[in-house]
Amino acid sequence: MFKYFGKHGRRKVNVPNLSGRSRSQAQTDLTSVGLNYSESSTSTSDSGLNNLIQSQGTAANTVVLIGDTVPFTYYNYVAPQYYAAPQYYAAPQYYAAPQYYAAPQYYAAPQYYAAPQYYAAPVYYAAPQYYAAPQYYAAPQYYAAPVYYAPPYVPSCGSDCYGYFGEPCVGECAI
Repeated sequence: MFKYFGKHGRRKVNVPNLSGRSRSQAQTDLTSVGLNYSESSTSTSDSGLNNLIQSQGTAANTVVLIGDTVPFTYYNYVAPQYYAAPQYYAAPQYYAAPQYYAAPQYYAAPQYYAAPQYYAAPVYYAAPQYYAAPQYYAAPQYYAAPVYYAPPYVPSCGSDCYGYFGEPCVGECAI
């Protein structure tokens, strides 16, 4: 904001840009630089535009004298008016056709009681099935220990010379 001195010492200022500002912000912007304002409103059905500046009378950055009046117009939200549909008269109500008496109702043939229902013979449940005793595995079969045969008896010299099973000695010490 520049303040200029014109003829005879009157000061001048630039008009601030009011677009996009609210009504109260525009008032503050104009009074802070020493300008007066005049405001008018225009109706809108868009609530988002309420109290926002629509236009300003003096273009932004125009040099004017301090104390001049800058006009601006702001949006004023007005809810849309809904009109009720016209009320039409209902169609005339005509008299209903006469009600005739119904044909006489004759009594139905008598209802006889059904033969008595006897209870069925009781159903007995089968005896419970018990599980067989568990089958255990037989003890493991181990292999028999190997049978080792003794070596043939060979007597050494100087002993009795009978071998196994009463056989005579053979070899060096045979008699």
